[in-house]
Order: sequence, then C-alpha cells, then structure tokens
Amino acid sequence: MFEELTRYIPEIEKAGGYFGEWIHDLDENGFPRSFSYVRYITPVYEIHEALFRFYDTHPEYEMMKFLDIIKENGIAIDFARITEADCASKDAQCMIALLYFAAYAEKWDTGALLQFYESGCILRWLKRLKEIDEAQM
Repeated sequence: MFEELTRYIPEIEKAGGYFGEWIHDLDENGFPRSFSYVRYITPVYEIHEALFRFYDTHPEYEMMKFLDIIKENGIAIDFARITEADCASKDAQCMIALLYFAAYAEKWDTGALLQFYESGCILRWLKRLKEIDEAQM
C-alpha cells in the first residue's frame, strides 16, 4: 500500500547524506536579490509529490489532523524529539503524519525539510512503512 512512498528508499540511501544545497541569490555587492532557498535533489521532490498524492487518495489517514496524530502517539512537536522518536512500534498513520509534518514544515521554515533528511529520520520513517507493508502481506 505504501510502495508509492517506500520505493524511494534506495535513492535516499544512495544520496549518501546529500539531499540538497542552499541557494543564495546575491547581487554584485553581496546583498540578497531574493530569499535564500534549498535546491533539493530530485528524489526529495518526487517523495514530496508522492506524499501529497497519497494524502489526496487516502483520506482514511486523516492527514488534516497530522499534529494531533503525532501528539496522540506520544511525540512532542519539537524538531529534536520528532527526529529522535522511536517509531519501531508506531502504526502507518503515525509514520504518514510524521512524513507530512516534515514536508509541511518546509512551508513554515525554508530548509526544514533538508534538516529532516539529514537527520536520517525520513529514511527511518519510510523503512518503518515498508515493514508495515511487508507485515500485511
């Protein structure tokens, strides 16, 4: 069921910790012309799009409540706690909510998604989804 997301696991592993770079558009005097942003590697964009497609096609996961779902699973809404959370026993809804949180965080804080990838939690969450998928077969 989650293959549309978990199929990116090998690409994330292959990235070797490099998921994107900051782009600072400066003029000849070193002043910003526009806001800085992160240019992500292609798999990050693809996962992001796949996650939002999943959101559109699986309303049963109630992603509009992603913050509540994370809290109900005993995980504080704090970058360190979310990235370090032990998710070995968490269900698919929690994993999807965490992935959604990371993707949505980019809207609040440019570069937040990069931090989630670099911390390794995105890969862990996708692997947990794959475990859940395999257990259901």
